[in-house]
Amino acid sequence: MFHTYQVAKKVHERKAVNEDFSGKPDHAAMMGWMMLHGFCSLLISGLLQSAEGLDTEQLKEMFLHFYNQGDGKDCSE
Repeated sequence: MFHTYQVAKKVHERKAVNEDFSGKPDHAAMMGWMMLHGFCSLLISGLLQSAEGLDTEQLKEMFLHFYNQGDGKDCSE
């Protein structure tokens, strides 16, 4: 699991160099890693499907869109 954090940190470091990224890459990677852990725990427990009535693929798409964009918008927009 730590490997996932390291990959995310490198991605955010590249974004900081190549784009307008105002946050700290290590903090952004840690937040993403924690969000992913929570997402996986809820998905495995089946609580996410019950809460939102979405299937697994819709939930994955929603999570990835939110993490990549950080805006929480609906993926279908």
